Order: sequence, then structure tokens, then C-alpha cells
Amino acid sequence: MKFNTLIPELSVSNIQNSLNFYTKVLNFKIEYERKEDKFAFLSYGKAQLMIEEINNHWNTGELTYPFGRGVNFQIETTNIQEIQNALKKNNIKPFKDIFESSYRSQNTIYKQQEILILDPDGYLLRFSQDIPTNAKNYLSQSVSVVMDRPLGTKHPKHGFVYPINYGYIPDTVSGDGEELDAYVLGVDTPLTTFTGKCIAIIHRTNDNDDKLVIVPEGMILSDKEIEKHVHFQEQWFKHTLIREAK
Repeated sequence: MKFNTLIPELSVSNIQNSLNFYTKVLNFKIEYERKEDKFAFLSYGKAQLMIEEINNHWNTGELTYPFGRGVNFQIETTNIQEIQNALKKNNIKPFKDIFESSYRSQNTIYKQQEILILDPDGYLLRFSQDIPTNAKNYLSQSVSVVMDRPLGTKHPKHGFVYPINYGYIPDTVSGDGEELDAYVLGVDTPLTTFTGKCIAIIHRTNDNDDKLVIVPEGMILSDKEIEKHVHFQEQWFKHTLIREAK
């Protein structure tokens, strides 16, 4: 296991109550325990958290409910609805139910769904899930693509060679949590970046990961031609082709 460079350790009033809450309600995983110390190391996705029953080793002042006043712990999730359902099932009322937030990073606005939860000692947990970029907004628009898999490169996992340029749109979020991907058609040389027109979207119906189809300005491709170019990868996914708005 690789440890994060920042891992909060929370002093809790009852280790078993906290373990039940984190593992049985919120679905954290126990990485390891030191039961003699009433200590547990937990993980949730890439997030890591340590909890230990109060032992007066770390106290800088009196601990009274709610613990951790002035601090909230943001934890990324891929299914915020699942968390809400788990709370309802266990008759736990969230501190603040699911809501939408917008955060600016330089010139980009990121949108998220969030839910705020108090743990048994009152530590405030903020679970957040990115709201995917709507691929349809790019239809008929000029789009800049950064190539991470130029024509002729191999897929890092499956080993097939890319017969076209394939990249992503910076500062976007796709349904899989990564950037929105794009096929660049109509250019027969490897590229590092490209700006062209989005003429279609590959909408996967069995995978939450739409793809843009980008071509040089003025190029026209039929549905059949697009399908032929992307078959090397899309053959493994059920999908529909969404064409540019008329």
C-alpha cells in the first residue's frame, strides 16, 4: 500500500462506534488495525484516514462535541447517491443533503455534487462528485484537443496501436472522472495538439465515457466513415452516434 503524503488522524471517543460508521455505513475499507492501541487505518478510494480512540497523546485542548470544529474533510466519491441511500438506510440525517457547488480554478469553473455528514464525534465529512461536462455542448463548435495517444502509439494497457490521433479536452470532466476524450479524424500524421470542429459524439450506452469526433474545419464525414475510423476501439462498446445540430 502506498501512503498519501497527508493523512489525517482523528481522535475518536469510541473506536468501535467509529469503525461501524465508517465501514458499515460509508463503506470505508480497513487497511490494517492495531487493536491493542484501538487504532485503525482506513481508505475510501484514494482517500486515507486514521482513527484512534482518545489516549491523550495528541490532545492540544479539551475535546468536546463536535470534534474538529473549523475543519471539513473533502473526500471524492464516484457515487454520491449511494452514500445518501446508505445514510437513509441507517436512519442517519446528513448535516446537509446533496447540493450542487461551483468552484473556479483560474479560468475554469468546476461543478460538483456534495453531501455533508457528521461522524459519531462530529467531524465534518464532505463527499464530492464531479458533475460531468455535457459533451453535446461541443457539437458544431471549434474544439482544441491535446493528444495523449497520437497516431501510431500503443495503448498502455491493451497494446493495440492507435490508427488515428486520440486525445482529451483540457479542463473538462467526463463520466468516468477523467477529461473528455476526442477522436481526431482526417489528419494522417501524429499530432501533439489540434483545433478543429466537433461533428459528432460517440455516446456509449454501456460505459459512462462519451467521445467527441473532431475533424479539420470544412471536412464532412458520413456516419459510416466515422464508424470505420473508430471501430478499432468502439467495437468493444455499445454506442450510438450523435450528429451535429442542424
